[in-house]
Amino acid sequence: MELLVPEYEVIGAVGSGRSAVWTATVAGVEQAAALGYGLRDVFYLPGAGEAPGVVLGKCRPVSSSLVQLQQIDRAAAEAGGGLVSVGLRIVANGFHAGSGIPVDELAEIARLLPSLSAVTVRGCFAAGDLNGLHGKELGRFFRACYESAKIMTVTLPCAMPYLCVEGGLAALERNRAEHPETLEAAVTAAQIVAAQNSTAFYARLLIT
Repeated sequence: MELLVPEYEVIGAVGSGRSAVWTATVAGVEQAAALGYGLRDVFYLPGAGEAPGVVLGKCRPVSSSLVQLQQIDRAAAEAGGGLVSVGLRIVANGFHAGSGIPVDELAEIARLLPSLSAVTVRGCFAAGDLNGLHGKELGRFFRACYESAKIMTVTLPCAMPYLCVEGGLAALERNRAEHPETLEAAVTAAQIVAAQNSTAFYARLLIT
């Protein structure tokens, strides 16, 4: 199937054959390493009961909460070897998600970051409930992801080497299948975000 937004790099599950992969498990990180993926291309969003710090050096951890960030910091401090770059899974401003850090809680992260000696925050996954969204409303999600990432860089502050629009590709494909008449509006918004990124963040633009 034709990729609707070729400006974005698709992240797949481990075993999908994509150039970058994401996983919620330690086993997934180990599997990706066994398949030859380097640290730069494995994004680890620890699921419930998973140990965030045990696979440092094999992936890019992405924290969905302050507690996870603190856990990764402790594991990195115990392991030694310098600062570990950790991304944040944020909830796109104006949206809701089952997990992730709301934009209005980033100030609390910023307040506590100086006490975390073994991690540095770099990059983000932006999430939201996309159920039923298409056309202009789906396009609004893409814009919110970008604007929320901008807020993150100013609030913490931090660098933005990558930005992942979580669930965006699946939502676009649903839009094409169920509401083809509104697809252009959503794709246009996604392309505008890509153009803005190419002149501001220069982030690795990812999508799931």
